[in-house]
Amino acid sequence: MGFEYDGWFLSEPGTEHPGAHGEWPYACAHAFFDEARGLAVASTGLGGGAVTLLPTFQVQSAVISAAAAMDPTSSGGDALVQLFRTVDRTIGALATTDPEGFRYHGACMEAVAALHRGGALWLCAVGLCRAYRVRAGEVRQVTEDESLLTEYQRSLGGKLTQEELDAFPHQNIVTGTLGAPVRPSFTLVEEAPRAGDVYVLCTEEIWRARQTEQRFALLAAATAPRSARGLWQDARPHRDPARRRGLHWYDSQAAVVLLRYR
Repeated sequence: MGFEYDGWFLSEPGTEHPGAHGEWPYACAHAFFDEARGLAVASTGLGGGAVTLLPTFQVQSAVISAAAAMDPTSSGGDALVQLFRTVDRTIGALATTDPEGFRYHGACMEAVAALHRGGALWLCAVGLCRAYRVRAGEVRQVTEDESLLTEYQRSLGGKLTQEELDAFPHQNIVTGTLGAPVRPSFTLVEEAPRAGDVYVLCTEEIWRARQTEQRFALLAAATAPRSARGLWQDARPHRDPARRRGLHWYDSQAAVVLLRYR
């Protein structure tokens, strides 16, 4: 059983970028995939110091250097944790190593990664980036957010209606990021992929848009399945007007990688 990648993120205003490289100081999202290593990462930078958001070129640099340092002999789960710990140290060091000092003080990032190794697919998410699996028309979230909302759900045994979830006032507060003083949990998920499965790695601005399951189901359509770029285009009209801080803000934080098994 083989697999293929497809990724998208914005590299500059009004320009769509189909995959693993791009640099623009005011965008902050990045889509990375390395077929030789079986690795895919969707990530976005968060605010720090004098910049509004950790820029794409810093996110990209941290991910690429961490991927190169991964141990090819370790298990998939250990390798993913190693990847995120390396990124965590790299982003955390920006505040002290940046020549302009304060510019990256407090900068951090969210990410979701998938690694195919040993016949299994390992996934790990930090912050509000997510991984979904589309199988036989069913869409399932396979990673868990690191957020106050998740902790609130756990405290109530997960017994919340959708209306109660939507009404929670602190949905955007994360409890784990890469580069922050408080370290994330690095919770791993192991999947046994099947032919026809599609895994979606995406930032919050992709999954937060309405009608997520209906849009993601189109990724596995028998004819003309959606591409990563198509998924972004599908999401744009459905994003919540209350969260719309301008088209530029939304696009600069949007990244998605698809992993298709055939």
